Amino acid sequence: MHGLRMWGLALSLLVGIAHAEPVIPQENTRQGILLNEVPTRVEAFTSWLTNAADFTSSSSSSHLKLKYTNVRQNSALDVFELQTDGSLRILKAGVVSLSASYDAIPTSGARYVEMMILINGAIVAQSVGANTGDWTQVATHINWKVEPNDTLTLLARPSGIASMDNGSWSVLTVKWTSR
Repeated sequence: MHGLRMWGLALSLLVGIAHAEPVIPQENTRQGILLNEVPTRVEAFTSWLTNAADFTSSSSSSHLKLKYTNVRQNSALDVFELQTDGSLRILKAGVVSLSASYDAIPTSGARYVEMMILINGAIVAQSVGANTGDWTQVATHINWKVEPNDTLTLLARPSGIASMDNGSWSVLTVKWTSR
């Protein structure tokens, strides 16, 4: 008899679950973020390096601007504004995902070649490429929240560079997302 009661209890639980009202969440949120919130706009900027000669013809230990002025794509002129000095101005508030690289052969005495990313003159990232005696790729990446008219600048030191490639070997890409 005890077994039949257990079956009856189990069956009533199953029927109760099958006929239970669905649970509807009160808020469509997780950790304070709306789940249905999506970026309203995403734009892209891609450009190739054009001033390799500034680095291979100088032995200066001062940093010079890497000028990625051969624009391959600018999906939004109202977001990205390339400056004549090679800097990139972001005209609208948002979040940028920036990747930059250049291809170089370090001088024989240099241990490495380097790159720095600055936003409004402040260093936000640095990277180095080892001296292997051959071509090395220096690359860095950041994600950064920007305000209107923030300026991105990339620098390198010519004294460690024997040879450097312009064009598709040395690329700057920026993805901007509105907030």
